[in-house]
Amino acid sequence: MFDPANGVCATDAYIRVAAGFDYATACPVRDARAGGGAEHMSTEVRLFRDDDPATGRERQEP
Repeated sequence: MFDPANGVCATDAYIRVAAGFDYATACPVRDARAGGGAEHMSTEVRLFRDDDPATGRERQEP
């Protein structure tokens, strides 16, 4: 995995939010913006420890 914004290879410190062949297929947020620039976007990430890593399943909060 590569982080083009910072020009480095991603490490285990990164949280993968999307994967794809290029930005168009992997961008986690895609939309059109209209306005005077007063808008802002915020994000929140919650991590949960997987109690059974052998399953390979990700737990998600309902």
